[in-house]
Parts: sequence; structure tokens; C-alpha cells
Amino acid sequence: MSEKADDIILIEKVEEIASLLHRYLKEEISPEERVRLDAWVNQSAANRSLFLEVSNKAAISSEVKDYYHLLQQIEAIRKRHTDNRARVIDMFSKKTVWPRYVAAASVILFITIGAYFYFGKEQPRQVATTSATTPAAAKDILPAGDKAVLTLANGSQIELNTADNGVIAREGKTTINKNQDGRLEYNSSTTDNAALAYNMVTTPRGGKYQLVLPDGSKVWLNAASSLRFPVAFTGSERRVELTGEAYFEIASSVMKSTEGQKKRPFIVSVNGSEVEVLGTHFNINAYREELTMRTTLLEGSVKVTPSGSKGATILQPGQQAIISSAENELNVIDKENPGMAIAWIRGKFAFESTSFKSLMQDLSRWYDVQIEYEGDIPTKTITGEVDRTIPLSELLSMLEQMADFRFKIEGRSVKVSAR
Repeated sequence: MSEKADDIILIEKVEEIASLLHRYLKEEISPEERVRLDAWVNQSAANRSLFLEVSNKAAISSEVKDYYHLLQQIEAIRKRHTDNRARVIDMFSKKTVWPRYVAAASVILFITIGAYFYFGKEQPRQVATTSATTPAAAKDILPAGDKAVLTLANGSQIELNTADNGVIAREGKTTINKNQDGRLEYNSSTTDNAALAYNMVTTPRGGKYQLVLPDGSKVWLNAASSLRFPVAFTGSERRVELTGEAYFEIASSVMKSTEGQKKRPFIVSVNGSEVEVLGTHFNINAYREELTMRTTLLEGSVKVTPSGSKGATILQPGQQAIISSAENELNVIDKENPGMAIAWIRGKFAFESTSFKSLMQDLSRWYDVQIEYEGDIPTKTITGEVDRTIPLSELLSMLEQMADFRFKIEGRSVKVSAR
């Protein structure tokens, strides 16, 4: 197999390989998983090189063992080793690679690092670089950054993006630190059943943030989201409340009982529904305007219970539970690529037959803009992936070449109209 083909395999399976590497570095990999990992490593020189580089970094930095940082490492390495433009063109020349994505009713978009293409009746084409004639107005709009507000138990608030690194507050026996990476960390020495005090981290539109909870669990908050949690987990369960979207990596926790040690479940309350876990990686998307709550499991197992405690189900890795706001019904689907649900923590927008309206709501939250439609809302659907770190004008310029609608930026509003 050629190196070009190897590169395609590497990029298509990035989340799967990251999961296997993650379990390997944590020394939790099963014999069956080790066989799959070894097969991938031996598949090409490029794969062996990536495996060795990640393993060497893990030896000197525990951060690489964090799944999110591991994904970042793989992204950085593949950028250095892959000719993305040649790879994508080669993929288009193989008609059997993406047949399921070609549909007349959809605008299908696939975006790689530095290359943008349209899947349809026309031949693939590269989108031109943004110029003065693109939707960019006098001022461009930049993507979201690390911005959040911490609300303490007494109601006082701290702007986390402007706060100095180091200890920023204390709540009882819990110390709250902002580390060198800008991440919020809670260090609690409380082990008794003291009265609970709650904090809340809120990201604005155009903001995102990462924090480590008192039990060591890691949380990534997307734009326009909030997480309310106790400053110390002292009872028989660990319970937090979420609005918006967050990705969780839950640390295992045990407590002493009359029967000995007992695992302490972690419970996320979302709009009356609950997601219960013992130790796992999962993503919850529960923006009210989307009218659905989507829980996607990447590793471990979770129990999803709609409000009213009807129709609870246990998810397996690769499954997604969908709860509709209107009917409060729970449906479970198998995701061909569950890693798409956490593309946002890797700095990507990922769309899977996403409605145009939902796509624009996502952009609205991320870039902190209002969307105004002049005429009917387009009924197109979008599938693909694009960098979340590019200015808004570049993204809109690319979308303009995908279908028959145009965008105009006016202040912090985006006007959408038919051509």
C-alpha cells in the first residue's frame, strides 16, 4: 500500500487510533485492542513513526495520556507528515470512497487542513482564498477563545480569561487554581459530609473553557454553556448540572460503606434528564434551541434517563442517545464515526447531514453573531468538517461556493439571502 493510501487510513481513523493509543498509554488496553493497534502500527512507516513519536512524548509528559491532548498530538503530527491537498484529490479519484455522501438534496462539504471541496455533480474544486470581495466587512470576526466566568458560592464572579494564573479563590477546604495552560483546577481535601457549596463556570457566546473538577474529572465547555458543581464531592454520588454542550472524561471514584468500598456514580443533570456514569468519556449536546439532547459515548458505559424516568437505556461505545424536547422520547443510534461528536474539542466543526439552520446556530454561538434570514431558511443539509479557528469571513466565503445563497457581515450580524 502506498504512503498516500496510508495517509488516508490514518486520517479516516484518527479517533479510533487515538482511543487505542490512549488505552495503551494508560496500560488498560485489552488483548483484542492490542491486536488492532499492532496491525495499524505495522501497516506503514508513517503509522510506526506516529506511534513512536506519541509514545516518546508520553514518556516525558503525562499530558499526552489525556485523550484530548493525545488527539491534539496526532493532529499536529499528521499535519507535518501528510500532503493534505494531494490526499484529498486522490480520495476524489476513487468513486467508491464516499458514495453515501452524494445526495441531490444535500450540500455536502468536506474540508481538510488547507483544502475545501464540494461533493456534487460538479468536479471537486478548491475554494479561493478570502479576498476583499468575500463576506468580510471592514472588520472580520474571530472564532471563540478561552473565555468564561466563575461564579462562587457567595455569588461573586471572576472573569477567568483575565484572572492571573495561580490560586484565584478558596471555598472551605477547596483551593481553586488557574494553571499555566489557563485551565481551572479544583483541589479539595474535604472527605466528610460537610454542607455543600456550589460553583458555576459559564462560557459566553464566542467562548470556551476547560476545567478539572474536585474528583479529577475533566470537562470541556463549548460556547454558550454552563456547568454547576459542588466544590467538593462528599456524598454517595457526584452530581453536576449542565446547560449547552460539554465533553467529559470522568475519573473513577470510590467511597467506604458498610459493605466495603463502593463506586460513586457521576451524574449529569440536563434539562430534567440524567446521564449516569462510573468512569468514561462522553459528550452531551443539549442546547435548548436545538430541541434535542444528544449523548454520545466514546469509551466506557453510561445510563441515560429522560425526564420523568421513562425509557432509560445503557449506551455502549459508539452509540448516541437522542432525547427530543417535545415528546421527551429516547432513541439510540449507532454512530459510524462517534468521534465526530467531539470534533469541537479538536478545533473542528463536524457536520453529519446537519440542517442549514442548525449549522448557522452553531456558527452563531461560536463566533457570537446574530443570524438574519432574508427570505426562506435554506433547506440544504451539510456533511463534513472544517477548522473552527478560521475567521468567520473565510468560512462564509467557502459556504457561498457550496450552494445558491450568500452572506453579508454587518457588525455582529450575518445576513443570509438567496443568490
